[in-house]
Amino acid sequence: MSQENVEVVRSANEPHSGEDMVPIIREFVEGITDWSDTDAVVAAAASDPMVRPMRPDVEWDASAIGVFGIAHGLYGLALFWKEWVEMWESYVYEMREYRDLGDWVLTVNDAQARGRGGIPVETRAVQLWQLEDGKIVTVRLFGSEVEALEAVGLAE
Repeated sequence: MSQENVEVVRSANEPHSGEDMVPIIREFVEGITDWSDTDAVVAAAASDPMVRPMRPDVEWDASAIGVFGIAHGLYGLALFWKEWVEMWESYVYEMREYRDLGDWVLTVNDAQARGRGGIPVETRAVQLWQLEDGKIVTVRLFGSEVEALEAVGLAE
């Protein structure tokens, strides 16, 4: 089952790897005419290929990198994106690694971005993905591989 989990995580990341995420997410955010209509927001989010492999109650946790905390469900993830897109002029990530950790899949990507005001940013992001029944239920972001492995009790 673990290799199948890796492939599910790959299907969530590969559609946008190498693309500038800012226009993609901005188009999504600007396409929402009524943010109080949670069903419409969830339906719009669920149409993105990155989101299709996620359960509707997915938990997206960016608290370890100090931004936004935890988003609960697809509506919470959409609100996360609404705030996130305001931080960046551009943001391009390239997937570098997918690693089967049993209950988790670890991914590593390199990002080249430009923050508001044209500030250049180059960073490596490490994510942990947990799946149940072939769907992503938890995504946790970390600043380093060591932090990610410690979080799941696999640090050396």
